[in-house]
Amino acid sequence: KFLDAFCRKPQDNFAAMRLILPGLDRERGSYGLKEHVLATCLIDALAMSRDSDDARRLLNWRKGGPKTGSNAGNFSLVAAEVLQRRQGMASAGLTIKELNEFLDHLASGENRAEKTSILSDLIRKTNAQEMKWIIMIILKDLKFGN
Repeated sequence: KFLDAFCRKPQDNFAAMRLILPGLDRERGSYGLKEHVLATCLIDALAMSRDSDDARRLLNWRKGGPKTGSNAGNFSLVAAEVLQRRQGMASAGLTIKELNEFLDHLASGENRAEKTSILSDLIRKTNAQEMKWIIMIILKDLKFGN
């Protein structure tokens, strides 16, 4: 029913499925972003000081304790907590097509500065909950039920 409601044409099905199953998407290249590099890009995109508590939480996402919170070990959840404090829950209503275009640009980004700029644009167009899912897509670590 989901695909019937949101995907009227076959190309719409493909656009949705490549987001739902990012590990199987062979059309889009690698993002070149694992957790540590993604953390530094998010820190720069949010114009955070590297010494701030939120920056440390992103960089030390694996470590538990009072500063990292209960989501330690799950980068997308740690990032969502940080983003929620800095970004809020307002959304600009990003479409599947727009998200795929952003992700294509991110995959073709030449350097960290370009990737940071693309992430900054994505952050402006989404809310923290949406960014959590986008981060899981980028990491190709989409877990349902979180």
